[in-house]
Amino acid sequence: MTEKRQNKLTLFFLLLLILSAVLRVILSIFPKAAVTYNDELFYLELSQNIFLRGSLNVYGTPLHFTKLLYPLLLSPFYAVSDGVLRTQLISAFNALLVSSALIPGYLLARRILKKNWQVILSLLVLAFSPNLLFSLTFMAENLYLPLVLWGFYAAYRFFTSERKPFHAFLLGVLGFLLYFAKEVGAAWIAAVAVALAAGLLNHKTGRKAALLSLGCFIAGVLVPFLFTRFVLLSGMTYSYSAQVSADNLAGASRMMYLLYASGILLLFFLLSAGFFPVALPAVRYKKLAPANQSLFLLSLCYVLFVTLGVAFGVSLYADFPRIALRIHLRYFLGAVFPFLLLGLTAAEETEPFSIKNPLTLATASFACLLALFLFIPSAGSLVDFPVLQFTKRFDQASSGALWLWKLVPIILLAVILILLSKKRARAFACLLLPLMLVLETASGVVFVQSAKEEEEITDAGLIAEAQILDRHLDTADGTVLVLSETAHDPELRAINTIMNDDYAFATFSGVRETLLKQENPAAAQSLPLGEGCLPDTLAYYTGSETLNLDSISQIVTVGEFSLLDPEMNEEITPEGLTWYHVYRAKDPSRLSMLDPSLYLLDEEIFFYGADAPFRNYRPTGFSNPENGFTWTNAEEASLTFRPDVSEPVDLRVSWAWKMTIGEQACQVFANDVPVLDAIITGSNDYIFFTVPADAYAETGSLTLRFLFPDARQPGNGDSRTLAVAFESIMLSEK
Repeated sequence: MTEKRQNKLTLFFLLLLILSAVLRVILSIFPKAAVTYNDELFYLELSQNIFLRGSLNVYGTPLHFTKLLYPLLLSPFYAVSDGVLRTQLISAFNALLVSSALIPGYLLARRILKKNWQVILSLLVLAFSPNLLFSLTFMAENLYLPLVLWGFYAAYRFFTSERKPFHAFLLGVLGFLLYFAKEVGAAWIAAVAVALAAGLLNHKTGRKAALLSLGCFIAGVLVPFLFTRFVLLSGMTYSYSAQVSADNLAGASRMMYLLYASGILLLFFLLSAGFFPVALPAVRYKKLAPANQSLFLLSLCYVLFVTLGVAFGVSLYADFPRIALRIHLRYFLGAVFPFLLLGLTAAEETEPFSIKNPLTLATASFACLLALFLFIPSAGSLVDFPVLQFTKRFDQASSGALWLWKLVPIILLAVILILLSKKRARAFACLLLPLMLVLETASGVVFVQSAKEEEEITDAGLIAEAQILDRHLDTADGTVLVLSETAHDPELRAINTIMNDDYAFATFSGVRETLLKQENPAAAQSLPLGEGCLPDTLAYYTGSETLNLDSISQIVTVGEFSLLDPEMNEEITPEGLTWYHVYRAKDPSRLSMLDPSLYLLDEEIFFYGADAPFRNYRPTGFSNPENGFTWTNAEEASLTFRPDVSEPVDLRVSWAWKMTIGEQACQVFANDVPVLDAIITGSNDYIFFTVPADAYAETGSLTLRFLFPDARQPGNGDSRTLAVAFESIMLSEK
């Protein structure tokens, strides 16, 4: 390559790098909250506490989360006290960080490819990848993508160098950094170890040097790992221990599911990579230069280890036994690019294909897998490679649309196969890469729309309120408890993103369940604080099932929350807040609440929905809520109410059901007083009965017991004992 051509290529790369960075900065800076992934919350909260408090806490609880490289990089941004400005700066930093993946991509492409057009096309494919749009989120993928490409480049340089022991050690340190950024970095470490170990078999001479390189690489990984694990992070447990437990493989069905999930994930990866960038260097492996052979082995092992790791640690743990498993292609970040470069190199070979060529057999096998692909249901993933991004945008029931988009890659690969059969191996690059660019661009547009729908705070007033709340809590002494409906409420994530304060957090349902465990509920509950007072919403990462709160100075509720006892909690909400309410606990050592089973007459209680309101009333004998109803799951079911009346009155009960298992004899008792004896049958029906005031006058508490002596298993493989599917119930004054 002449110096003039080299200068033009360098200029193109610099312009592309600048364009990518500027475009991603523009796309990434918008009012946002950490909503899409739970991990975003951890990264931001850890960054905040590392810089401001020197701790690894989230919601005031030590987090067992060892992938700290990304939070460490973000932590200096918390020197900026303005939450909105800080969020914009972090977004811009993420855009620059993920765009820097083009630097190792360019360096690797220059070393492997011989022609400028190949380098340019490969860089465009990398630059247009939807995966670079992680800059719209607060995810460690922004760091992992450039880091893993630096890993491939460093490994390739090592394969083409004298393989000095010190360089092998540095390669191991880089592997540790990958693992310190994301768990999937362990797959890269294992893949490099295999590639280095292969040198012991491939070299009849120099095996001692190959063994030394492998040993130095392992030492480079272990030295910083052991120091970090047992010195810097001593006492921290492994947060993914449940996911990677050997118990998850117990039984032949789980072993088969592991193979099934691995096959599906690998199929989706091969399809997303265009198949031929993997197949061509595979069948022409012996024609590749030694360094390219090592890079191919490294890339192949990396993909296989990622596949097995995701299938075992994610699919088997979270998806078993569902057929439609989630396709987590984001864990394959950076894996396509080395294959793309090697595929372009292999396509330059002039050796013709024949019917006996392994590529023919490989393509025939892949064609069978493609046929299966049309029928494989999948739950989708946030960000996929080209083509696959489209499939998740359609409802699975829309089979026509889904089939249409699944046919796109099949038609594309069929055209390429025809070109290859005509001995035009180079033509695949001329067709595949431009089409990948078109698909990537379309996928990128879809992803930007999807991510902004998830992350963007469209209500400017919500941001303003989060800032007001932040300024107010800066003056608070002691622990602040935040109560929200779920951990995913946008209003909660807004204050997570913008505020500088650390606080304890619990969900309304967690508080409710704690109150309902009290054996003798009164009109007002007073929960003593201390060890184990409330369930920990982050128990999976903290290693603790409960929160340990000694005292509470202020309570912040997200939305309306009626369980706080107004006699024991003084509202001190600052002016300008409507989304949030602030209270001062009169007794900081107790959480004073109203009994959640307190019932306002004429309020219809539903047995479905996100929070399934019937759960407030101490239910027993019910199954989990379903779409529009909840089945009884025993011969007896009960609900307990505390009617909000000044004195006991006769109550008229309206009870609606969705369906029954045949005819069901039913007896209902109000405490110990029989109030109904009937045959329940049919669907979408209801019945009325009366509860006399004397039934609950003594205690003020009313327990309705429903007896179903004819309850039985439905006989369709469902092991539950079903009778009636409750839809709603309502109590009124007669």
